[in-house]
Amino acid sequence: MIKRQKVEVVALSSYEEEEEQFKEEKIWKVIKENKDLDLPAHEVMLVTVRCKKIANEKYADFSGNEERSQLEEAVQFGPISGFGKKLSSIFDTCLSEYDAQATYFDEGVRTRKRQQLEEKLLQLVQPAFQALLGHIRSGSLDKFKGAFDKALNGEEAFSVAARNCSESFMALFDEGCAGKIGGCLIKTGWKPF
Repeated sequence: MIKRQKVEVVALSSYEEEEEQFKEEKIWKVIKENKDLDLPAHEVMLVTVRCKKIANEKYADFSGNEERSQLEEAVQFGPISGFGKKLSSIFDTCLSEYDAQATYFDEGVRTRKRQQLEEKLLQLVQPAFQALLGHIRSGSLDKFKGAFDKALNGEEAFSVAARNCSESFMALFDEGCAGKIGGCLIKTGWKPF
Protein backbone atom coordinates (compact mmCIF):
# COMPACT_ATOMS: atom_id res chain seq x y z
CA MET A 1 0.00 0.00 0.00
CA ILE A 2 1.26 3.47 -0.99
CA LYS A 3 1.03 6.27 1.50
CA ARG A 4 0.25 9.64 0.08
CA GLN A 5 1.47 12.68 1.87
CA LYS A 6 0.56 16.26 1.25
CA VAL A 7 3.55 18.37 0.23
CA GLU A 8 3.32 22.13 0.44
CA VAL A 9 5.16 24.19 -2.17
CA VAL A 10 5.89 27.86 -1.74
CA ALA A 11 7.04 29.84 -4.79
CA LEU A 12 8.95 32.48 -2.87
CA SER A 13 10.94 31.11 -0.01
CA SER A 14 10.59 34.24 2.10
CA TYR A 15 6.89 34.82 1.33
CA GLU A 16 5.53 33.18 4.48
CA GLU A 17 7.94 35.04 6.74
CA GLU A 18 7.59 38.44 5.07
CA GLU A 19 4.08 38.30 3.62
CA GLU A 20 3.44 42.00 4.26
CA GLN A 21 6.32 43.04 2.00
CA PHE A 22 4.73 41.27 -0.95
CA LYS A 23 1.44 43.09 -0.83
CA GLU A 24 0.65 45.26 -3.86
CA GLU A 25 0.60 48.53 -1.94
CA LYS A 26 4.00 47.85 -0.46
CA ILE A 27 5.51 47.08 -3.85
CA TRP A 28 4.19 50.35 -5.33
CA LYS A 29 5.47 52.27 -2.33
CA VAL A 30 8.94 50.80 -2.86
CA ILE A 31 8.82 51.69 -6.57
CA LYS A 32 7.72 55.27 -5.89
CA GLU A 33 10.37 55.78 -3.22
CA ASN A 34 13.17 54.32 -5.32
CA LYS A 35 14.69 57.25 -7.18
CA ASP A 36 17.25 55.00 -8.84
CA LEU A 37 14.70 53.51 -11.19
CA ASP A 38 15.63 54.59 -14.69
CA LEU A 39 12.19 55.07 -16.17
CA PRO A 40 11.93 57.65 -18.96
CA ALA A 41 9.52 60.51 -18.51
CA HIS A 42 5.99 59.98 -19.78
CA GLU A 43 6.57 62.61 -22.47
CA VAL A 44 9.71 60.85 -23.72
CA MET A 45 7.87 57.54 -23.92
CA LEU A 46 5.05 59.13 -25.94
CA VAL A 47 7.52 60.87 -28.27
CA THR A 48 9.37 57.59 -28.75
CA VAL A 49 6.18 55.78 -29.71
CA ARG A 50 5.09 58.59 -32.06
CA CYS A 51 8.50 58.88 -33.78
CA LYS A 52 8.64 55.12 -34.17
CA LYS A 53 5.18 55.17 -35.76
CA ILE A 54 6.22 57.93 -38.18
CA ALA A 55 9.42 56.04 -39.04
CA ASN A 56 7.45 52.84 -39.70
CA GLU A 57 5.03 54.74 -41.96
CA LYS A 58 7.92 56.27 -43.92
CA TYR A 59 9.60 52.87 -44.23
CA ALA A 60 6.37 51.40 -45.58
CA ASP A 61 6.06 54.30 -48.04
CA PHE A 62 9.66 53.81 -49.18
CA SER A 63 9.38 50.03 -49.53
CA GLY A 64 6.13 50.43 -51.45
CA ASN A 65 7.47 53.19 -53.72
CA GLU A 66 6.86 52.11 -57.31
CA GLU A 67 9.80 54.02 -58.78
CA ARG A 68 12.20 52.45 -56.26
CA SER A 69 10.81 48.98 -56.99
CA GLN A 70 11.23 49.49 -60.73
CA LEU A 71 14.82 50.66 -60.24
CA GLU A 72 15.64 47.63 -58.11
CA GLU A 73 14.04 45.24 -60.61
CA ALA A 74 15.78 46.85 -63.59
CA VAL A 75 19.21 46.79 -61.96
CA GLN A 76 19.01 43.00 -61.69
CA PHE A 77 19.33 42.82 -65.49
CA GLY A 78 22.08 45.38 -66.03
CA PRO A 79 23.56 48.70 -64.98
CA ILE A 80 21.27 51.72 -64.94
CA SER A 81 22.63 55.17 -65.66
CA GLY A 82 21.82 57.59 -62.85
CA PHE A 83 20.78 54.81 -60.45
CA GLY A 84 22.40 56.51 -57.47
CA LYS A 85 20.91 59.91 -58.24
CA LYS A 86 17.38 58.51 -58.67
CA LEU A 87 17.59 56.35 -55.56
CA SER A 88 19.09 59.20 -53.52
CA SER A 89 16.19 61.43 -54.50
CA ILE A 90 13.63 58.88 -53.27
CA PHE A 91 15.72 58.29 -50.13
CA ASP A 92 16.00 62.04 -49.38
CA THR A 93 12.27 62.54 -49.91
CA CYS A 94 11.47 59.80 -47.41
CA LEU A 95 13.79 61.26 -44.76
CA SER A 96 12.50 64.80 -45.40
CA GLU A 97 8.94 63.63 -44.85
CA TYR A 98 10.00 61.99 -41.58
CA ASP A 99 11.74 65.21 -40.51
CA ALA A 100 8.67 67.31 -41.35
CA GLN A 101 6.33 65.10 -39.31
CA ALA A 102 8.69 64.66 -36.35
CA THR A 103 10.02 68.22 -36.21
CA TYR A 104 8.25 69.25 -32.99
CA PHE A 105 9.30 66.23 -30.96
CA ASP A 106 12.28 65.85 -28.64
CA GLU A 107 15.47 66.17 -30.69
CA GLY A 108 17.27 63.22 -29.11
CA VAL A 109 14.42 60.78 -29.71
CA ARG A 110 13.71 62.20 -33.17
CA THR A 111 17.36 61.87 -34.22
CA ARG A 112 17.70 58.34 -32.85
CA LYS A 113 14.56 57.14 -34.67
CA ARG A 114 15.71 58.90 -37.86
CA GLN A 115 19.03 57.05 -37.73
CA GLN A 116 17.20 53.76 -37.25
CA LEU A 117 14.96 54.57 -40.22
CA GLU A 118 17.98 55.43 -42.34
CA GLU A 119 19.66 52.12 -41.45
CA LYS A 120 16.52 50.16 -42.37
CA LEU A 121 16.22 52.00 -45.70
CA LEU A 122 19.86 51.31 -46.51
CA GLN A 123 19.42 47.62 -45.70
CA LEU A 124 16.47 47.55 -48.08
CA VAL A 125 18.42 49.03 -51.02
CA GLN A 126 21.77 47.32 -50.43
CA PRO A 127 20.97 44.25 -52.60
CA ALA A 128 20.22 46.54 -55.57
CA PHE A 129 23.42 48.46 -54.91
CA GLN A 130 25.39 45.20 -54.83
CA ALA A 131 23.74 44.01 -58.06
CA LEU A 132 24.65 47.24 -59.85
CA LEU A 133 28.19 47.04 -58.54
CA GLY A 134 28.42 43.46 -59.80
CA HIS A 135 27.35 44.53 -63.30
CA ILE A 136 29.91 47.35 -63.38
CA ARG A 137 32.61 45.03 -62.04
CA SER A 138 31.94 42.22 -64.52
CA GLY A 139 31.67 44.64 -67.45
CA SER A 140 35.00 46.23 -66.55
CA LEU A 141 36.61 42.82 -66.10
CA ASP A 142 35.40 41.58 -69.49
CA LYS A 143 36.75 44.70 -71.19
CA PHE A 144 40.03 44.33 -69.29
CA LYS A 145 40.45 40.72 -70.43
CA GLY A 146 39.80 41.64 -74.06
CA ALA A 147 42.20 44.59 -74.02
CA PHE A 148 44.86 42.61 -72.15
CA ASP A 149 44.70 39.69 -74.62
CA LYS A 150 44.85 42.13 -77.52
CA ALA A 151 47.90 43.87 -76.01
CA LEU A 152 49.70 40.55 -75.47
CA ASN A 153 48.90 39.44 -79.03
CA GLY A 154 50.26 42.78 -80.27
CA GLU A 155 53.70 41.85 -78.94
CA GLU A 156 53.50 44.20 -75.95
CA ALA A 157 55.51 43.07 -72.89
CA PHE A 158 53.43 41.36 -70.21
CA SER A 159 54.31 43.82 -67.42
CA VAL A 160 53.64 46.86 -69.64
CA ALA A 161 50.32 45.41 -70.86
CA ALA A 162 49.29 44.52 -67.30
CA ARG A 163 50.12 47.99 -65.95
CA ASN A 164 48.45 49.87 -68.82
CA CYS A 165 45.31 47.74 -68.79
CA SER A 166 45.06 47.81 -64.98
CA GLU A 167 45.29 51.60 -64.86
CA SER A 168 42.92 52.06 -67.77
CA PHE A 169 40.23 49.71 -66.54
CA MET A 170 40.43 50.73 -62.89
CA ALA A 171 39.70 54.25 -64.14
CA LEU A 172 36.85 52.85 -66.26
CA PHE A 173 35.44 51.05 -63.21
CA ASP A 174 35.65 54.25 -61.15
CA GLU A 175 33.86 56.20 -63.90
CA GLY A 176 31.15 53.54 -64.08
CA CYS A 177 30.65 53.76 -60.32
CA ALA A 178 30.56 57.55 -60.37
CA GLY A 179 28.09 57.68 -63.27
CA LYS A 180 25.71 54.98 -62.14
CA ILE A 181 26.01 54.99 -58.37
CA GLY A 182 27.03 58.60 -57.80
CA GLY A 183 25.66 60.18 -54.63
CA CYS A 184 24.56 56.84 -53.26
CA LEU A 185 28.13 56.07 -52.16
CA ILE A 186 28.43 59.32 -50.24
CA LYS A 187 25.18 58.77 -48.31
CA THR A 188 25.86 55.18 -47.41
CA GLY A 189 29.57 55.22 -46.85
CA TRP A 190 29.67 51.98 -48.87
CA LYS A 191 32.79 51.28 -50.88
CA PRO A 192 32.60 49.94 -54.44
CA PHE A 193 35.34 47.37 -53.73
